[in-house]
Amino acid sequence: LNTLSLHDALPISNRDPFARGTYNFIIGALNGLGKPASYTNPGSNLLVSAYGGNDVSNRPGITTLDLNQKYTTSFNGTSAATPQVAGVAALLLSANPSLRPLDIQYILARTANPLDAPELPWTTTLGNLTITNTSVNAAGFWFNRYVGFGALDAYKALKLATSPQYKLLTAIS
Repeated sequence: LNTLSLHDALPISNRDPFARGTYNFIIGALNGLGKPASYTNPGSNLLVSAYGGNDVSNRPGITTLDLNQKYTTSFNGTSAATPQVAGVAALLLSANPSLRPLDIQYILARTANPLDAPELPWTTTLGNLTITNTSVNAAGFWFNRYVGFGALDAYKALKLATSPQYKLLTAIS
């Protein structure tokens, strides 16, 4: 008889000690079709997702330069998705230097394009606990364990970060 503990029911990214912390941005990867890539780790700690390129399809990865300064389309993975989010975070800071990490996380989450991942059902029943694929978090925001708050949208993020209506969030004490 197999028994499943709550710890075993949590996705891998939740168990990674490097993926914890107030200032960590946990990023998911999307394949060339805009779906969660097969190699991305689901979890309740995902912030947003960005294109990570090819997984099991024959679609090309992210176009970039290789070590020989030649264009390649074989770059893929969360290693391709994460720099996109870092670049947008840097863009937000250059446009509004008053932003703190919490503000950037909030802006990225609020401006991400929601994605559904119905082809990757993740419902686990453990005693009275049911964990589902897509839900609304405690702040009332839509969230998906495979893509976080959705696909990164640099334009919408920059627009919110520079809006006169945006008020800096209260610092966490």
